[in-house]
Amino acid sequence: MTTADTQSDYIEMYRRRYNYFPQTFRWHGQTFHVQTVERCWTKTSGGLLSRIRTAERLCFRVRAVALPSPADQPPQYSTFDIYQDLLANTWHLERQLGQCNAQRKP
Repeated sequence: MTTADTQSDYIEMYRRRYNYFPQTFRWHGQTFHVQTVERCWTKTSGGLLSRIRTAERLCFRVRAVALPSPADQPPQYSTFDIYQDLLANTWHLERQLGQCNAQRKP
């Protein structure tokens, strides 16, 4: 399980839907288009004894397709946990959960 203390990869966020949800991002030279946001949550700091809790991260579990997909190959879908670091205003990929190929219709 990945924790807040583990390394994550920096990603370039190209577009966001409604200026909030991730839509298109680049990771390791590959562009991905988000098909579905499966889950979103916020990670906060401040601890149990603190009266003030501060949101540090906006987290998203997304299913995305790699672009461009060659015409003779099925699209490659992957599920990712990504987040926006609100303090640094940067985006990161925490982990890739899995990938699959979609079947093309004839």
